[in-house]
Amino acid sequence: MRAVAKAVTIVLVLVILQGALHAVPPEEKPTTPPSLAEEKERLKRELKKYKYLTREMVPIVKYFITEKSIQITRDNIQIHGGNGYTPHFV
Repeated sequence: MRAVAKAVTIVLVLVILQGALHAVPPEEKPTTPPSLAEEKERLKRELKKYKYLTREMVPIVKYFITEKSIQITRDNIQIHGGNGYTPHFV
């Protein structure tokens, strides 16, 4: 179980670093505000980037959270002996 958590953590770090390495340097502020068409194109590019990150990261994060919650639940059942979790303690 811990090996899986470590592997997921390593994958998360690698994905984040990959995104940081391929990040585009910040653009210089234009002297005039961007036109509506330019702003629309910029937002489309950002949307494409964040859709990719979301599709890549959400399943990994869900998996990590699920595994962590199972581990916490098992530990607590071990600590408290199933009191309130099983009908034997009614």
